[in-house]
Amino acid sequence: MNRLQRKGALDVSINSIVVIVFAITMLGLGLAFIKGKFSEIGKTVTFPQPEIPASAEEPIVLPSEVMSVNRGTNAEVSINFYNNQNSDVTSSVIPEIKNCVGTSGSSFALGVTAGGQNVPVGRSVTYKALVVIPPDKPSGTYTCTLHISDTTKQFFLKVSGK
Repeated sequence: MNRLQRKGALDVSINSIVVIVFAITMLGLGLAFIKGKFSEIGKTVTFPQPEIPASAEEPIVLPSEVMSVNRGTNAEVSINFYNNQNSDVTSSVIPEIKNCVGTSGSSFALGVTAGGQNVPVGRSVTYKALVVIPPDKPSGTYTCTLHISDTTKQFFLKVSGK
């Protein structure tokens, strides 16, 4: 191999190394950015299991009468439910929060994700629910109404800003 060919091979090697280092750096920065965005989305507050069971006198029991959350986060809530109605509750029925009213008069519904359960009359179950707190809701205390079939329960939701 003559001197000119060796110099060309050396230039190709240095260029390849520079391109590889640059690509690895960009990949690392991209992964860090994506991880940061997903960690913000995945913030979840978990409330403890309610301490008292649901009963005919109190058919819906929440872990707390006041739940404090940051807007833009999710809340994992265990809801104890006792079926004191005249018929079984089918698995198509899930907990819903249809109305939260703030002191300013503003109101909104909260998204609730939960698995449905068959609940025979006179039996109780625990629903594991994920409640989504929208990031655009103003801070403040809201009176919310939780619905499971024909049964309702009011509770307070204290929303804080980030």
